[in-house]
Amino acid sequence: MGHRIPCEGPDRPTAGAERPTAPPGRGARAAPTGHGRPAADRPAAPARDEAAYGAGAHTERLRYLDEATRRIARGMDPDETLWELCRAAAPAFADAAFIHLCDQPLPSGDAIPTAPVVLRPHTTGARPRAPAGTGTRGDPPGAPPAPRSPDGPRDPGPNAAPEAAPGAGPDLAPVTVTGRFVELLLAGRPVFGDTQGIAPSARRLLHGGAKGDGPVPPARRLIVAPLHGRHHVIGTLLLLREPDRPAFTPDDLLVASQLATHTALGIDKAVRYGREASVADVLQRAMLPSSLPEATGVRLASHYLPASETARVGGDWYDAIPLPGNRVALVIGDVMGHSMTSAAVMGQLRTTVQTLAGLDLPPEDVLHHLDDQAQRLGSQHIATCLYAIYDPIAHRLQLANAGHPPPLLLHPDGRGEALLIPPGAPIGVGGVPLDPRQRGDDVALLAARFDGIPWYHVAYWFLDPQPRTAGGARRLARRTLHRWKLDSLCESTELMVGEVVTNAVRYATRPLSLRLVRTDVLRCEVGDDSPQLPRMRHAQLSDEGGRGLFLVNQFAERWGATRLSTGKVVWFEHRIPEDATGSHAAGEDATDETRKGVVL
Repeated sequence: MGHRIPCEGPDRPTAGAERPTAPPGRGARAAPTGHGRPAADRPAAPARDEAAYGAGAHTERLRYLDEATRRIARGMDPDETLWELCRAAAPAFADAAFIHLCDQPLPSGDAIPTAPVVLRPHTTGARPRAPAGTGTRGDPPGAPPAPRSPDGPRDPGPNAAPEAAPGAGPDLAPVTVTGRFVELLLAGRPVFGDTQGIAPSARRLLHGGAKGDGPVPPARRLIVAPLHGRHHVIGTLLLLREPDRPAFTPDDLLVASQLATHTALGIDKAVRYGREASVADVLQRAMLPSSLPEATGVRLASHYLPASETARVGGDWYDAIPLPGNRVALVIGDVMGHSMTSAAVMGQLRTTVQTLAGLDLPPEDVLHHLDDQAQRLGSQHIATCLYAIYDPIAHRLQLANAGHPPPLLLHPDGRGEALLIPPGAPIGVGGVPLDPRQRGDDVALLAARFDGIPWYHVAYWFLDPQPRTAGGARRLARRTLHRWKLDSLCESTELMVGEVVTNAVRYATRPLSLRLVRTDVLRCEVGDDSPQLPRMRHAQLSDEGGRGLFLVNQFAERWGATRLSTGKVVWFEHRIPEDATGSHAAGEDATDETRKGVVL
């Protein structure tokens, strides 16, 4: 640890005796004097020397505890916390440390549990030991055999870390404790190993067997300290000193109590953190899309990378939302902070964006309404957002930015350039600019490759809202399908086009639009200026109308209606037979040369 822990009591060197320099974290031992006698056998020193040395020992203990508790607090999970406890305890304070954990944590209090208390060995830490026959210190009583290197003995050095082996070995079986030992666990105070009534349990804990055949170290060379958390007893810590080291003193019980308490509280913290991190990670993943839609004319990919393993939850999100007319909205945003609150606010903003996208608003209007919603959630919630709409037929990309880093445009030759659009104010700031480059945060990546739809796979007309318009629309559809070599779809497509156009003529006051798009499916879109969405009805035998959408529902693969700011669009899709031909290879090769991608 970097400090010695002076030991008081009958084994401590007296004033005037030679004090050899101990290894870091090791207690001073009685050294031979010029008279050939151990310092412990010489007459007592004057009282002022005793007081001065006692004050120094107290200072050293405080320094040791400060460093030890800092080391224990570094653990971010229970195993790491216990490992740091072993490193802090051995060899600086004890020669070996044994940690056992309860199968079921004991509730703190005075009530003695009725069921047996089972303690399982978890971690064993001991200072490095030399091989037998070298004339140096051997294994401490009750310590597991030191692991041997296949290449022979190795000099551990004075600052070597304790040997530790997480988990129970083959000779370390669970130990059932009862009676006085359980009472001491619940009391929460460390005791010496020679305390009345605990020797049988201490023997089994030290030697890892059900019977505990080995001895219990005498003369206060063993401390048993409960790992007492906020509400439960988690386990026990056994600290052991070898015969050639001074025995523990009552002051050492206070040190052991501090080590055990900080460890137990650290384990409580680690368990709570692990539980919260697990819930937060599930929440974060649940609020992100499990998969991106297969949009026509664009290929999408995404990835989310937390800033660190200790801060997995954040406010980053991304989305791809299909829009009418084969368009797709690309969204990426970030709520500032790494907390459950950030993730919850992110979920609310993502839902708001999806709702606004359904209204088919321009990107700048979507961000304006999103800012209003964020301010209603509270002024402390700040977010950035980039919203883009891609039209694969017009080959056009519209973007609006609210404080987010600019998107990166990748050209077919590999070149990349940042699209320097005006960033605008972040969401929830209310007009105050923010430089997004000065943020260290998570990474949410949304990449889109824009393939587009070739012009020769799109047919578009404007039609007057007149009674004969439906017949003209059927003829236009027939000629287009014949050119695309989709004659097998002519009959059903003509029928559905006629029904949808007839319904549009009934409500439209301005010219309506008819568009046919061939991709992996045949899509037909009919738009008019009426905001009233049609609904399918079940006509009676005597009714003259009401069967149009019923027929569309029967013949189409999919169909639907979308309200726009200028009216509505009714669309349906038809599956294209696998044997259908008509693609223009030369044109498709030409579009390959103009494909671009955007990284948000």
